[in-house]
Amino acid sequence: MSAARFACVLVLLAAVAEAGPRRKQAPTKLEKAAGRAFDQALEAENRGDLEDAATLYEKSLVLAAHPFTVFNLAEVRAAQGHAFDAIVLYETYLALEPTTRDRAVVEAVVKELWKKPTTLEIAWGRRPTMDPSTAYVIVDGKIVSKPGSLKSAATLRIPVAAGVHSIDVVSDVSYYGDVVTIGHGKTFQITVNAPTRVDGNVVVRASEHLKIYVDKLVMFGGGVRQAASPGPQRVRVGDRNFECPPATLQIAKGDTITYLHVAGEELTRSRETQFHCRALTFTRHELAF
Repeated sequence: MSAARFACVLVLLAAVAEAGPRRKQAPTKLEKAAGRAFDQALEAENRGDLEDAATLYEKSLVLAAHPFTVFNLAEVRAAQGHAFDAIVLYETYLALEPTTRDRAVVEAVVKELWKKPTTLEIAWGRRPTMDPSTAYVIVDGKIVSKPGSLKSAATLRIPVAAGVHSIDVVSDVSYYGDVVTIGHGKTFQITVNAPTRVDGNVVVRASEHLKIYVDKLVMFGGGVRQAASPGPQRVRVGDRNFECPPATLQIAKGDTITYLHVAGEELTRSRETQFHCRALTFTRHELAF
């Protein structure tokens, strides 16, 4: 879910929560305005304009929150493919109407929405700057495709969990990296747009907030391909304002590219640990061409 969409859902939920299961009597002018927006939303929904319908249902909720409006908005969001938004709205409806006769039906719909797969699609387009048949594709530090696995202009579909994911595409002469956020039940497609040439025998991908030092390479989060001296190299990691315990990276010789993925997770949810180095996970691959 985008930041804007998530913020919108929060506003709607706040309005509904304030109203409670038995909503307070709104001023007449607000009820009338909410009713007009609701009727307009129904008309938009009936003519198939789901985006307009969603906007109008949201407007109606802000003016005067009502369980039926929440339910209708959930239906629209489900039809649009916004599975997580729909789940939140359906569950809000059930909280407001705990004895509704259609509870079992709504719970079944929510159960099915949770089953909807989240998919990352990696595409190259008709005239790719990088030949997919020559590339490694690495998602969150895991190799999902090797040279020879894909044909020209292919699309790679990968089931993933909802959340943030890193993508690195490495060929013998180029590199492309990206980070995407995918909502539950969504399909998110990126198109590989790599430069014709990116030199270097080391690719490093790191979580946000991490500063990585390898040989002469210095990187602030994200992904990068650069040259480094073969052999054992010390890896220093800065996490916000704190230095993490160093590690050693064995950099391969010859045409093999050494790939390093560094992920950092908080040790606990305690606020005190926010001021210390996170638990780091190092994943290394040798990419032979």
